[in-house]
Amino acid sequence: MAESFERETSKDYTGPVNSEGKSVYGKRNPESVIEARQRRLYRQQQSGLSARALVYDHADRESIAVTTAWRDWDAVNKWNAEDFSKDRVDLVARLNAMRFRAINMAL
Repeated sequence: MAESFERETSKDYTGPVNSEGKSVYGKRNPESVIEARQRRLYRQQQSGLSARALVYDHADRESIAVTTAWRDWDAVNKWNAEDFSKDRVDLVARLNAMRFRAINMAL
């Protein structure tokens, strides 16, 4: 099998492997390149587009397949869940403060 179609697998990889234990299917990028691409999508989500529009735009901008863009979106969703769980207490306090400010201004 050509080198461009395999790479070393991480310990938690569950996808298809060849006889040498390397993951297969398509040209693979190093994890650092994949993570950089996912970080760009993470920053882009503040643009206000829907999830589907973000994924399709990400696929076009990065010149990747739509399925790869959806995989990147899954990683971004995990990061969002982590962020929310870490900042939940602060977020509730900020929302309450905003709500009380709005009520006071209305009165």
